[in-house]
Amino acid sequence: LFRGQLLERFPNLSIYAYVIAVGLVVLVLAIGVVRNYSRRWIVYGPFSFQPSEAAKLGLILFLAWYAEYYQRFMGTFWRGLAVPMACTGFLLAPIFVEPDRGTTILLGLLACVMLVMGGARWWYIVLPALCGVVFMAYSLSHDSMRTDRIKAWLNPEKYQTTIAYQQWQSIIAIVEEYGTNNIYAFHLTTGPHAPNRDERNRKVLTEDDANA
Repeated sequence: LFRGQLLERFPNLSIYAYVIAVGLVVLVLAIGVVRNYSRRWIVYGPFSFQPSEAAKLGLILFLAWYAEYYQRFMGTFWRGLAVPMACTGFLLAPIFVEPDRGTTILLGLLACVMLVMGGARWWYIVLPALCGVVFMAYSLSHDSMRTDRIKAWLNPEKYQTTIAYQQWQSIIAIVEEYGTNNIYAFHLTTGPHAPNRDERNRKVLTEDDANA
């Protein structure tokens, strides 16, 4: 009801939201602040803003409006897939360049789901989606920072003092809190991510002696 009243009063709201979102993600490439090797933030005094968050709302509103407005043509290739995917690409390209691979993948998947739900033929989307998966896999494989994060996730002990520090501290906290009584903690204590067992056992024995 609220959405209907809002669009009735501002019929081009979805288009405006999309255009503003595109403008913001392009603007951040020019004046954005670099943090953790990514230019994602627009900073003004004590305030900071991440345009890719606005892009999520803008894309949802635009694709919802597009699927409703061109409902009769959503089953065709050009209006049902080519045009909305091109509009999605205008929004995703600057986000990819920032780089923000996670948001790029999320919005790409979101666009595919919304178009199918809006009436687009799913077999039209399969090939572009596969091409996108291959492209992202190639991009991630040649991005040293992302591959290092994957390696750290798979083997946090090796990177416990650098990029996997928080993950490793979380594992230690879970093990120390729950021991092997918790299923997840049992996996951590017996799996490849387990902290040094001898040190942990000495601590448990010391605590048991103190409690006794």
